[in-house]
Amino acid sequence: SGSYTFTTSNFNGCDSIAILNLNIDSITTSLNSITACDSYIWNGNKYNLSGNYIFTTSNSSGCDSIANLDLSVIEVNIFIPNTFTPNKDLINEEFVIKLNDLIDYKLWIFNRWGEEIFYSNNSNNSWDGTFKGLICQDGVYLWKINYLCGNKINEKTGIVKLLK
Repeated sequence: SGSYTFTTSNFNGCDSIAILNLNIDSITTSLNSITACDSYIWNGNKYNLSGNYIFTTSNSSGCDSIANLDLSVIEVNIFIPNTFTPNKDLINEEFVIKLNDLIDYKLWIFNRWGEEIFYSNNSNNSWDGTFKGLICQDGVYLWKINYLCGNKINEKTGIVKLLK
């Protein structure tokens, strides 16, 4: 960058002065470190694997900008059964959600009328099929879980069948 002057003369003794004001923009770079659950969308692309990714673009002046993404993808492994049998045979007695090390976990169970019949914020707690100390009727119950993964609260919902 700078201002440059060039002076010249022709064969008739006339001189000319040319002045160049030159501005060279430097390349702009940035680094983003992101932790995401399962996948991350960046510049219109979906990334499922941890790694370092580069995105290069040019502005209207033709100057390059380079963005670097250092992505850490947390693989969320959740197993949620669709049926359990709290009938005291010691097999499949509780509705147990198995998950990897997720934090800020919350579980709600609702009956068919939308009444909350179970809540826990501890991933080690499971539902034994009771409400107010009594075994619930056979039927379908709605579950909802929230958990924090990366910087985002995720929510999943589904149903579980209780059979005695």
